[in-house]
Amino acid sequence: MTTPRLMPLNIYFSSINNAVSRSNSMVLAKFLSIPWGKELGDILNFDIPGTYSSDDILGLTVQRSIILRNWSDSVLLHLKVLLALCRDRDPVAAFRLQVDLAQNIFREFSAGNCTGVHLPVLFIVCKDLRFLAIHAQNTMFVRNQQLQLISNDPEQENSHLELATRLLNRAFTICINDRAPLAISRKWGAYYVMGLLFKLYLRLDCVHLTNNVLRAMKVVELPDISLFPKSHIVIFRYYLGIVAFLNQSYKNASAELETAFSLCHKQYNRNLELILSYWIPTRILVYHQLPSPTFLSKYPYLKNIYVPLCHAIKKGNLGAFGQCLKKNESLLAKTKTYLTLEGTRNLCLRNLFRKTWIILEKSTRLPTSVFQTALKVAGSDFDLLHVEAILANMISKGYMRGYLSRDRMTVVLSAKDPFPKRTPL
Repeated sequence: MTTPRLMPLNIYFSSINNAVSRSNSMVLAKFLSIPWGKELGDILNFDIPGTYSSDDILGLTVQRSIILRNWSDSVLLHLKVLLALCRDRDPVAAFRLQVDLAQNIFREFSAGNCTGVHLPVLFIVCKDLRFLAIHAQNTMFVRNQQLQLISNDPEQENSHLELATRLLNRAFTICINDRAPLAISRKWGAYYVMGLLFKLYLRLDCVHLTNNVLRAMKVVELPDISLFPKSHIVIFRYYLGIVAFLNQSYKNASAELETAFSLCHKQYNRNLELILSYWIPTRILVYHQLPSPTFLSKYPYLKNIYVPLCHAIKKGNLGAFGQCLKKNESLLAKTKTYLTLEGTRNLCLRNLFRKTWIILEKSTRLPTSVFQTALKVAGSDFDLLHVEAILANMISKGYMRGYLSRDRMTVVLSAKDPFPKRTPL
């Protein structure tokens, strides 16, 4: 197996000069990006001879090689980021240098040297900034553990992520406050940068800060959302859905996530799984709609969770339902969907009580003790008062239709459809 030939620095500089002179921002963004997914030893995709190991000599080389002065600083900072990762293997130092690179790019945009044509450069610099912030934060955590240092200051623990958030907020402001003609407007980057910003907000567990961004987007006159790239629309709808989900506005969450799912490319299974990981719980909780095994077969990660869970809900098997939640507790906790799915226990109870009603020949008047027995068989032994509370809750939430007659210790069910039906997703 032959080793791929590395790009010499003179060809790298020549490629950047060509991209700048032709305003080819896609190529320029490629040369200012970090090639993630490779080993750190292979991350530098061009030769740096020993004479360039000195940062001063490297800076002089860049200044002599890059035609336009305003891009030479950015190129030099990018090379230093790569050296920090490859030569020094120091993600924390690489993050600091990426911060300097981002600030330099922001200055170019604010000064008017960069327009909407250069948005791909802004995108890649901000994207790498977020990755490096996470990488640096994890590295500092490991270092502190090795040194047995324990910090009680949450701001210090998340300092890298918070700095990245502030910078992405600045990038977002740069995009939405542009007054240039739409053809070269920076407003076309608003939804993409917003997606990066929301990712960090959610990672920091600061969902409330998303409201500031959403308010700013309502005030500014952005082009119609249908004119933006479909990938940007999916990002926007997806995060709107998550924010609504975490704020327990499940109907709004379902609508936004449904839009994101319908627009997402059907070959991007991982993205579809991310959308469905929030959309499916909302549909189960709000609309009592269960995904079919055929539908879930396309998504192995979700299949392992929801096939047994939906089977338990259909059968009214409270024991299997609880076991399924307990088995996948850590996975569901990461997406903050555990408590939402715990709320679907009422649907499992509804099916258990419906089966009880069918066994007793669909009588409209059933003793409360019958439901107590059903719960006991399902593995939950409650006294009659607790059972009455469960039944009252089920009726109030629309899982059952009828009323309780406490004097006669009887449940009076509706003669027409006492247990509202569900429809498949």
